[in-house]
Amino acid sequence: KALTARDRMRELIALENRYLRKAIEQYEVGLANGEGNPEEQANYRYLIVDFKRRLGDTEGALPVLNELITSEQTSKEVKTAAKNVREILRSHAGTTQGQPAE
Repeated sequence: KALTARDRMRELIALENRYLRKAIEQYEVGLANGEGNPEEQANYRYLIVDFKRRLGDTEGALPVLNELITSEQTSKEVKTAAKNVREILRSHAGTTQGQPAE
């Protein structure tokens, strides 16, 4: 049976979501194992946030964003990007939960 365009799109989205979840898992394992220097680790965390955001996991993304924002080891550039993403996620979700003291 031939797939409709809508069915094919659903399959592609499901495949992309599996890859995003796998990437999150791999980055989290790398971070747990201490892989990368502090700047690389901040970039890994930012990617985890982006992937969680794409998957619609705002609650999972916010703690990682807060960690990036409050970490002494996170560069100013990454902190600024993380703050911007946090504001976008909050405005989308209409929430202020998980806000660290700044």
